[in-house]
Amino acid sequence: MKRPGLFGGCICGALCFSGGTVSAEDAPVALVLPDAVDETPQQARDPLEFFSLPDGAFDRFFAALDRATPGDPAVILHYGDSHSASGWFGTAMVEALAPAWVRSPGYISVTYPLDLGATLKKQGKWTVDNWLYTKAVGPFGPFGVAYSTDQRDAKMLLEVSHVSDDPLSVTCFYDNTTPHAPFAMRTKRFTLAHSEMDPPAEQALGVIQGILPPRTSELQIELDCKRKQCSAPLRFYGCLVQNPRAQIEIDILAVGGTTIQNPLRRSGPEQLEYVAQRKPDLVSLWFGTNNTGEPDFDPEKYRASQIAMVERLRSASPESDCLIIGLPDRSKRDELCFLNHEERKIAEKPKKQRSKRESSLLGAHRQMRMCNPDGLVQFKGRKNVYPVDGIKTPLDWEVYKSSCEWHTMPVVHEIARIQREVALSQGCGFFDAYSAMGGDGAIAAWACETPARARGDLVHLSKEGYRYLAQLLAMGMAEKARERK
Repeated sequence: MKRPGLFGGCICGALCFSGGTVSAEDAPVALVLPDAVDETPQQARDPLEFFSLPDGAFDRFFAALDRATPGDPAVILHYGDSHSASGWFGTAMVEALAPAWVRSPGYISVTYPLDLGATLKKQGKWTVDNWLYTKAVGPFGPFGVAYSTDQRDAKMLLEVSHVSDDPLSVTCFYDNTTPHAPFAMRTKRFTLAHSEMDPPAEQALGVIQGILPPRTSELQIELDCKRKQCSAPLRFYGCLVQNPRAQIEIDILAVGGTTIQNPLRRSGPEQLEYVAQRKPDLVSLWFGTNNTGEPDFDPEKYRASQIAMVERLRSASPESDCLIIGLPDRSKRDELCFLNHEERKIAEKPKKQRSKRESSLLGAHRQMRMCNPDGLVQFKGRKNVYPVDGIKTPLDWEVYKSSCEWHTMPVVHEIARIQREVALSQGCGFFDAYSAMGGDGAIAAWACETPARARGDLVHLSKEGYRYLAQLLAMGMAEKARERK
C-alpha cells in the first residue's frame, strides 16, 4: 500500500507539454507539466479561467509530485459517475501531468475502468449488487459495486494489458464482516496467496495480497471449496494493481448513474477503510450530472450532500488535498423538434410500445436533426418542402429553427455554482467543466464536431472530449504550480 501520511510543494522538471519514454532505471523521471492542450487555435483557452485554487489547497499534492520516486508515487483517488467510470478522463489527466512517468493500473473492478493497463472479468455465476439497485443489500465495497458467489467454479480473471518486466503487486478486496468462502490468487503456475474462511474481523474490508511475477499477464481469483457449492459466499470488490517503479497512481472509483447522495446513504466502513489505507495526496470528486434530471431538485440539500461527502472522505485521510470538478454541460430542447408528422406520432408513444421499425425510423435522421436540420428540407416542384407541419416559407423555417436551439438545463448552472462555492469554502480546488466546454449549449456543438467531443445523447462526452477537459485541468494545475514556485 501507499506510504503512511484528504484535504489539507514544489514542481521539478521542465514546465512544458511533451511526450516521453519510460526510463528503464530506478531513478525518478523528472515531472513534465503541460502548457498546451490538443486543440485548434479557435479552441484555445486559458486554463486559469476555469481552475480555481485557494491558497495552500494543493500543497500536499504538489509536494508529492515534486518528490515522487519509484515505489513512492503520488496518489490520486478519483470519485464520480459515468463521466469518470470509463477512466478516460482520469487517465488523460495523469498522462498530461506526467507523460514520462511509470504509472500503476490502480484500482480495477469488473469491466471498468478502461485504458488503465488491467482489466477484471468475472467467469461463472456471480450476483452483482450495485448501490443504485434499491433492493440491493450492502456492503458495497470501496465504491458502490460488489460481486458475490458460492460456486466453486466461479472465478475473477485479472488481465494485465502490457506484460511487464517488473513484478506487480496485486491487492484484492472482499467483505470481511461475515464468514466467507476460502479462495486463492493463482497464476497458471503458482498460488500467490490464500485466504481461509476466517470468522468476521474488526476490519470490514478484507485484504489479500500477492506478487505477480515478471512477464506474467494473468491472475485468477478462485474459490477453494471441496464441494461445488461452498458453505459461505465470497463477496468480492476489486483489485489494486501496483507497479513497484510507479511514480504516479490514480484509482478510478466511479459508478455510472450515481449521484453524490448514493455514497452518503449506502456506503459502509469499508469505503473509508480503503481511503485510509491508500492515504491519497489528492481526492477529486466529479458528480452532479445525474442530479440534473431530478424534478424536485433541492439546492440546499445538494449543497449539504456535497459538503458531507468532502467531510466523509476527510475523516479517513485528513491530510489529503481535495478537488471538486464541476458538472459538464447538459442541454435540452423540445423533444419533437424537427420531427415530421409520422415521426411525431412515434415519438409520442412510450418507448416500450414502439416497434423495431418505428424506433429505427425515429433514429434514422437523429444526427441531422441535431446538427444540420437544413438537410431535412426537400426541394420539390420548384419549392422547399419542410419536414414540420405549418412551415411554409424560409422565414417560418428560420423562426422555427431558433425555437429549437439547444440550451443548457437551468439546473446545470445552479449545481455548478454550488460546487464552486463548496469547493472554495472547504479549501478544495475547483475546475469549471461547464465553462471550459464553452458554456450554454456547448455539448450540442461538441456532438456535431468531427471528430465529435460529445455523444449524441448530449449527456456524455467522447474519449476526445474527456481528454480535452483533462488536459485543460492539468494545464491549470501546472500554472498554479508555477505560481507557487
